[in-house]
Amino acid sequence: MEKDINTMGENPIQSEAEAWLGILYTCIKADHYISEAERKSLSRILYSKEKFKNVDFGPYYETAIALYKELGQLKYIKACCSWIETEDKETLFALALDVLLADGTLEKEEKSLIEILSNHLGVSTSMSSKIIEVMFLKNRGNIKV
Repeated sequence: MEKDINTMGENPIQSEAEAWLGILYTCIKADHYISEAERKSLSRILYSKEKFKNVDFGPYYETAIALYKELGQLKYIKACCSWIETEDKETLFALALDVLLADGTLEKEEKSLIEILSNHLGVSTSMSSKIIEVMFLKNRGNIKV
């Protein structure tokens, strides 16, 4: 059963880095299977960001797994999105799509997550459409793992 963030008192997410990892983890978990391509894509994305240059994401993975199980996908996404700075929202949305498409496919659950994430991050419909189009072009022909 999903807990309601509003009745929990405070957001269980404790940092921006934890929120980024949580969102991207939720994306690779959307189809209930984490492929090696998705796992590698997630690590590459997080460690390539200047803002996380000195962050050890190791401990955040355990937290992400636990909070995802405790809160459920929707509440966890909502909690994470509240930490994302305005100037990073479209970038993170594009990176989330990149993670979702890393295995070359987009399952029904992943399509639903795209809409949810777009709404919680406040990415406009027109920008969301542009990002989706570019990510499909970028990932066309990826090996299905």
